[in-house]
Parts: sequence; structure tokens; C-alpha cells
Amino acid sequence: MYSILIFPGLDKYLEDNGYTPVYLAVTSQVRRHWPLYKKVRGAAPVVLVPEELLGLSNYCYALTAPLRALWIRIYPGTVEGHDFGSLLREEYYSNLTHSGLLTASLYTKIGKGLSNRGINPVGLVNWNENQAFEKGLIYGVRKKIPRMKVIGSQPFLSPKNLLSLFPSKHDSSWSVMPDQLLVLGPAPYEAAKEFCQEVRVSYTPAFRYSLARLSTQKKVGQDLLILTGYSFENSTKVLEQVISTWQRFPRFGRALI
Repeated sequence: MYSILIFPGLDKYLEDNGYTPVYLAVTSQVRRHWPLYKKVRGAAPVVLVPEELLGLSNYCYALTAPLRALWIRIYPGTVEGHDFGSLLREEYYSNLTHSGLLTASLYTKIGKGLSNRGINPVGLVNWNENQAFEKGLIYGVRKKIPRMKVIGSQPFLSPKNLLSLFPSKHDSSWSVMPDQLLVLGPAPYEAAKEFCQEVRVSYTPAFRYSLARLSTQKKVGQDLLILTGYSFENSTKVLEQVISTWQRFPRFGRALI
């Protein structure tokens, strides 16, 4: 899936330049982990799962994260004369048992797990959505493998107002920001710099979007790029809407899904 859907062509590029790619797979909505683990364990190239790098003490550390967080006191300043302290504290305490905090705390130990097994990667290419568990992963690998370069890649289209994708000064101060952030196009380039001038931003290859240019069909009209959601139900509704309204947009020659 990584080489076909996420970063197509990246593995070959790395191998051609003398690197050995190793994939760290994060599972989502998986009910039976053991059969999946056995399937990927013998895969080529090598696929690691976080669970084989973590021990019982690491899970205990993650489960006690809410208790440690309770000792932190929040003293926010005013914004244009308004005090949002009570709202911020309410939001903070309501998320102490959120999966984001627990997973991020757990993933801070992945760097130690890699180092203990003699695995010291020279770089980490992360599909970067700036989620909490990614920040925990970056924090942990920087602590145990400080020479490793972290590249946060965003080779996908996103709305400019999806602010959670971009790093802030808080991320910079806690050293959970990638060494370099790669974005797709000038709009996210400007957005990434808006809240944190320290972030190093450059452009990512198109990866899976580049496949759209490989068609040899004669082009008639403009292309319409259609983005679907993660869930099957959401994707189905989007496609149904496109099919039902397609005749109303004659200037489009083809739809790229």
C-alpha cells in the first residue's frame, strides 16, 4: 500500500540512491492484529509495526499520562484584552483521556525501541498530518536518534483553512516539528509559514497525483479532480453526487478520482 498509494516510486528512488527503506506501519480500525502482523512480518521491503518496538513499561507510561498532565498548570495570557483561560483549561482537561494524548505518549518510546534493537535510521519520511501521535513519534526518535533527519511530507490536496495540518511555534519550541515540511503547491506553502516562520518548507513530488498525467487519451475539456473521504460510506455518497450532477458541467471532459 505504501509503494502504490502513499509514496509511489519513493522506495525505488531510495534504493537507487543507496538507501534501504523500512516502513513503520500504523494500523487503524483493525480488529484482528495478529493475522495482519503475520502477513506483513515476512513482507519485502521490511515492515515494522509499533507494537514490536514497545514493551509493557511503555504502555504503563502511556496509561499514566493523564495523571502527569494533571500536574501541569495553564496560565494563558490575554488576547486583545480578552481572557480565554477558563475555556482553554476546560478544553485541556476534557482531553486528558483522549486517544491522541495516550497514543502520542506511547509513541515517544518508539525511538528507544529502535535504538535498543540497533536500528538507527538516517531519516524519517512521514506522511505528515501533524497529528498528536506523529508529534510523539518525532519527539521520541529525536531524543534517542538525534542525528536522524525528519521530513514531513504532505503530498495531498487540502483546504487552506485546515489549520491543524501546519506547525505552530509551540511545535517548534517542543522540537516536534519536522526538519523540513514538503507541501503540494504554493497555497499550502504560504499557509505553512503563516503561524511558524521557523519551519523549513519546500515542495513535494506529486507522487500519486502524477499518475494523472500518464494517460494517453486525447483530452476533451477540462479535468475535474474529485477527492473522496476515508470511509466507504462517505466515498459512495460523493461518487453518487458526481454521477447525478455530471451532465450539468459540460466543460469537464473527465473526472480524476
